[in-house]
Amino acid sequence: PEEIVSLQEPVLSDLPRAYFLDGIAKFNSGAYWEAHEAWEHTWQAMTDDAEIFIRGLVQLAAALHCLQTNRRECADRNFAKAYPKLRVAPNQFMGIDVAALRAFIEAYQAKPNPDMRCQIRFVSSSTS
Repeated sequence: PEEIVSLQEPVLSDLPRAYFLDGIAKFNSGAYWEAHEAWEHTWQAMTDDAEIFIRGLVQLAAALHCLQTNRRECADRNFAKAYPKLRVAPNQFMGIDVAALRAFIEAYQAKPNPDMRCQIRFVSSSTS
């Protein structure tokens, strides 16, 4: 993210879009590792800078998986890696509330609590 300062909405073909939406559903159900896997399929199919955002979601899911499995240092590392990748996205990106995800990471980093969790909220129906 060092040279990327803002992102343009990507255009996803059907399969990467399906993986993206599946990742959100899995994330919101607490299946963080499975969300991580789905989003890896999404970003690997991307050819534009927006893949950095998807990688941030992957790292956010990894952090929450680490919290679920009582690996606090792993969670801390992944939150720290996810935040700058999510920071380059606008507050609303790919149809989701990115500002809320950044706020969650900030709250965790300010006062870590291993029971903290978040949900991905849709702000529009746009995923392309």
